[in-house]
Amino acid sequence: MYRTLLLVVLSVSLCTAQNDYEEVHDTCNTLSSYMSARSQNYSQKYSAVPGEELAVCPGGQSCCSVSTEDYFKTEIPTFMERRHFDRTRNIAKLNAAKKNIGIYMTQLLTLAYSHNNRTQGVVENYLNIANVQRVDKMEIPKAVLLDMAQSNGVNELRSDNTMCLGEMMDLLMPLGQLQIQGLSLARLFYQAIDPAVEVLTRMPGQTLPDECIQHFLKINRCLLCLDSTSVLGCMNNCMAVASPCFSHIKAASGNWDEFARLTNVAINKLDQFGRIYQSSITSIMQLMQIKLADNDVADMCGYDISSNLARNKRSTPSSSVRTSVLDPSFMESLFSGMDKNHCQGTATENDKCWNGVSVGANNAVEDLGIVNQESISDELAFELDTMGTFNKKYSEVEKIEISPIDNNLERYSLITEKPDFVQSHAITQTLSALVLVPLLAILY
Repeated sequence: MYRTLLLVVLSVSLCTAQNDYEEVHDTCNTLSSYMSARSQNYSQKYSAVPGEELAVCPGGQSCCSVSTEDYFKTEIPTFMERRHFDRTRNIAKLNAAKKNIGIYMTQLLTLAYSHNNRTQGVVENYLNIANVQRVDKMEIPKAVLLDMAQSNGVNELRSDNTMCLGEMMDLLMPLGQLQIQGLSLARLFYQAIDPAVEVLTRMPGQTLPDECIQHFLKINRCLLCLDSTSVLGCMNNCMAVASPCFSHIKAASGNWDEFARLTNVAINKLDQFGRIYQSSITSIMQLMQIKLADNDVADMCGYDISSNLARNKRSTPSSSVRTSVLDPSFMESLFSGMDKNHCQGTATENDKCWNGVSVGANNAVEDLGIVNQESISDELAFELDTMGTFNKKYSEVEKIEISPIDNNLERYSLITEKPDFVQSHAITQTLSALVLVPLLAILY
C-alpha cells in the first residue's frame, strides 16, 4: 500500500514538473551519472539550482545550469554524427562481405572439400574480371571436380586430360551453366560493395542547423535536468522535430533505397542458388559415377570410385548468405527513415511522455516552424548519383534465374553412353553401396 502511494506521488510530481521540481531531482544523480560518463569536466556532483536563466530547457528549480546547457549544445551534434552519420561499423561489414563472398562461393561450389585452390582462383578471377565473356565457363566445373578429386587423394585426374574431360562434357556443361548463374549474382553483389562504401564514407559530412540542435536538446536532454530517465520523449514531438531536420537526407534517399532493394534480391537469389546447387551437383555426380563404372573411363580419368569420399570433407557451409556473408538489414531506411530511426530510440507512443516542456499527454503537435533542410553535401550527392548509375547495371540481378538441372537429367542420361553391364540391377546396387551412399551422406 505504501509503495503504491509513493508511485502515485511520484507520478503526480512528474506530471506537474514544470511547477515543482523538488520531488523529482532531490539528488540529481541521473544528470551526474550522464555527464561524468561523457566528460571529466562535468564529473562533479550536481544539485538542484534555480533554472530561470536557462535558454532552452524549462526554468524553475533544475539540476541544469547554463554551462550544462552549453555542453548539451556541443554534445548533441556529436551524438547525431555518431548515431546517424558515422557508418564506420557498416563500412567494415561491407568490406568483410566483399572478401567473404568469394570464400563462400568457393566453399559452396566445392561442397566444402578441403582442397579448393583451383576453384578459389577461378571464383576470384570471375568476380574481378571486367568482361564476363572472357571467362572460360567450362573452367569452373573442371576446377570444382579437380579440387574434390584431390581432396580424396585422386591426383591423376588432370585438367589437361582432354579425353577424360571430353567423356564428361555432356555432364559438365549443364553443371557449368548452373554455376555461372550463381557466380553472376555473386559478381554483381561483389561489384556493388564499393559504391555503397563510398556513399557511407561521405555521410559524416552532413550538418544540422542550430535551430534543429536546440529542438533536439529540448526533447532529448532537458528531461535530465529533472533528474529522471523514467519518462521518454513524446513521439509526436520528436517526429515534429526530426522530420524537417532530416528532410535533406530523406529527399536524397532514392538511389540508396533502390540499391538496398536490389541487394536483398541478390542475396535471396544466392540463397536459392545454394539450395538448388547442392541438390543438382548430387544428381550430376550420380551420373558421373555411372559413367566412371566403365573400367576404361575410370582408368583414363584416374578416379578410384571406391575412394572414401567423406574423409576430407568439411562441414558444408550454410546456404544462408545473410548468415555467412552479409545481413543487409541495416541498409533499409538508412536515409528515408532516419527521422523514424532517431525517434524510435528516444521517444514513446505512451500517453505520458516528455514534450520538451513538461510531462504530459502524447498529443498531436502543430507545425513548429522548423525550415526543411535544403540539400546534402556535394560529396554525398556525387556518390549517390554514382550509385544511381551503378543501379542500372545492378538491376541485372532481377533477370538472372536460377534454373535447377534436375528436370533434364533424363536427357543428360541419354546423352551419356552407359556401358552394357551397368544396366543390370545388381551392378547398379553395387555402385550405390560403393559410391552413392557415402556421397549422399556427405551432401546431406
